[in-house]
Amino acid sequence: MRVLVFGKSAKGISNEKNNFPFSKENQDGYFGSDISEVAKGHKVKDIKEYFHVYPKGRVPTQLEAEIREYYRLANEFAVQLLSWVQSYSPKDVSAKFSIDLKDMIANSEQTLLRILHYPPMTGNEEPGAIRAAEHEDINLLTILPAANEPGLQVLNKDGTWLDVPSDFGSLIINIGDMLQEASGGYFP
Repeated sequence: MRVLVFGKSAKGISNEKNNFPFSKENQDGYFGSDISEVAKGHKVKDIKEYFHVYPKGRVPTQLEAEIREYYRLANEFAVQLLSWVQSYSPKDVSAKFSIDLKDMIANSEQTLLRILHYPPMTGNEEPGAIRAAEHEDINLLTILPAANEPGLQVLNKDGTWLDVPSDFGSLIINIGDMLQEASGGYFP
């Protein structure tokens, strides 16, 4: 599971972010826009910065209680969502799951909370750079709180792009490559 968080937590981290440079070994800590991702098939880095949090990973002290509680609640929610996916999958699809989907993340030290921030545009961005280039998510599920501005799109099976509503209080649930593989392609 990957969770993207916008707002208060991302802004609060700006005070301490440089005290937590990303760890190549653990893939936790702060990833500045200078080392941000380059989406598969693209050549220019996305214009974003983010903080990776794992159960035993490093987090800014001023936000530790809030981040750990959010992480716990998000994991509980993910377990519920994965239980529903399993329960409502056709029997021939759920038979392909090597273990219950919820058990794939139970007590996992690899479940990621990503606190993501898109910094304001300055006009000096690299030509062709955008905030997040088209990409597939690699995990079982991605849970995204709705952004406060439109822009997120999903690719329909027919190749058309659909705008995702940015209604306050909504959550967007994306299926990732791991769930696609575990379901034998049933979930794209």
